[in-house]
Amino acid sequence: MRPPLLSDLTRDLRWPRALRAAGLAMRPQRWVFSCVLLVVLLLGIRLADSTAPGRSLFSSFTVAAGRAIDEVTLECTRGDLPAIAAATGRSIRSLLVDTPLSRPLTTLAVLLPLLAIWSVGATALARMNAVEFGHGSPAPWTEALAIALRRWSSSMAALLVAPIGAGLICLGMAAAGWVLLGIPYVEAAGSLTYPLLLAGGLVSVLLLVGHGLGKHLICPAVACEGSDALDAFQRSMAYVVASPGRFLVYAALGTLQTALFGVVVWFIATWTSDLAVFASHAWVSPLGPGEEPGWSRRFADSVTGLCLSVPMLAVAGYALSAYVSVSTITYLLLREHNDGQDPSDLWQPGMIEGTLAAAPPLAAS
Repeated sequence: MRPPLLSDLTRDLRWPRALRAAGLAMRPQRWVFSCVLLVVLLLGIRLADSTAPGRSLFSSFTVAAGRAIDEVTLECTRGDLPAIAAATGRSIRSLLVDTPLSRPLTTLAVLLPLLAIWSVGATALARMNAVEFGHGSPAPWTEALAIALRRWSSSMAALLVAPIGAGLICLGMAAAGWVLLGIPYVEAAGSLTYPLLLAGGLVSVLLLVGHGLGKHLICPAVACEGSDALDAFQRSMAYVVASPGRFLVYAALGTLQTALFGVVVWFIATWTSDLAVFASHAWVSPLGPGEEPGWSRRFADSVTGLCLSVPMLAVAGYALSAYVSVSTITYLLLREHNDGQDPSDLWQPGMIEGTLAAAPPLAAS
């Protein structure tokens, strides 16, 4: 009889399985797929910025995010909790409300296509992770991408359910406030309904907070269940609300492990670039004072700069792959805890969407 292994002792525990995230994220197929997804997203951003009038939308969000970080950091150094909460609220409003509303048409024209691309890419990555985590064998990226393309509208719509719902509630509150609080004499009676407006605000906040935590599980839900938008949104919210402690533990374990591996990847990428620059330029004479580079030097510098961006792209690709890997494993472990479904129970083409039941012959065809 062989001595018991660590895997034998931890087979029935769920939390050690969260530590498979880094291994899944570093699979070459998923790593390369993540890098390609990042390149496509960056090209989409550059294309949108080049065609948008005035300052680019990406720059507007970058400036707003920088101001938000500076404001919140300043209040944190002062240690004033009410001021920190107020600064956080102002920052979120500036980033998520004021900046998009300053250019609403441009925001929709840019963010919706990027969200569609992200939905396809993240769902495909989640499918690859789920198949290997549940079945022990990797899924071909072509098969995962085909499923993601088939369900892209569900992934995208599920990511928009909470923001649209909260926006509609706020729009209704604004209309009610205009009628009940903006008309003379009516405002006296309308003020008595203010508790309803507070309730609407509470529902909006809870919806957005729940979505902020559960949105990481939406693409894995679509990839694993083949579900529609409402079912994926409901699952992501329900699992977080039902098991918040387990959600935080699984996500924290996976994030910590992948972050440690990410530091190693970053060091390797940085040292690779530094060594390449040092060795390749060791015997290259620098330009003299006032000397202008010729076309060949400018071309060489451009190609060199492009090549030097590849190691950092690999780091970013690993980070993206790790994020989806942690999200997928967290989803499968939460599903197993709450619904009793084994991680190997995955939706397949030919099944009824959102279930594991075989579709009728006519529907399957």
